[in-house]
Amino acid sequence: MFLSSIKNKRAAILIKKEISSIFNRKLIYSPHRIFIIITQVILNYDLSLAKIFISFFPKKNQYSLIKKINKKSKFYKKILFKNLRFNFKKMPNISFYIDDSLEYIEKINKALLGKEENPLNRKIENNIKIENNIKI
Repeated sequence: MFLSSIKNKRAAILIKKEISSIFNRKLIYSPHRIFIIITQVILNYDLSLAKIFISFFPKKNQYSLIKKINKKSKFYKKILFKNLRFNFKKMPNISFYIDDSLEYIEKINKALLGKEENPLNRKIENNIKIENNIKI
């Protein structure tokens, strides 16, 4: 079990490095000029599926871009297999997802600095209101 998790981590790192280099090479000729960050690659236990999480900068049109990238997932899988064929017997199927963890961290930082309402206070106030409405 432990060896398979090490194997998954190694494979995820290889896929992350290679897919980021593919996007960097492709972006040189892209008219969109969007900065793409591969934040995380998660492989399932049998290496049959790879979930690749992407952040875009600027964030406009990120949903349409992720749809375009997912439509070309077979193309990216083919390029990955060509470049990593000595590391994998079978290349996992890949699917791309938008990573919103950076937005979440930014929202928490703003709340901590006092620029936005603290979401924890809002939940506590809502719970108190609910408890006050209950009649015994």
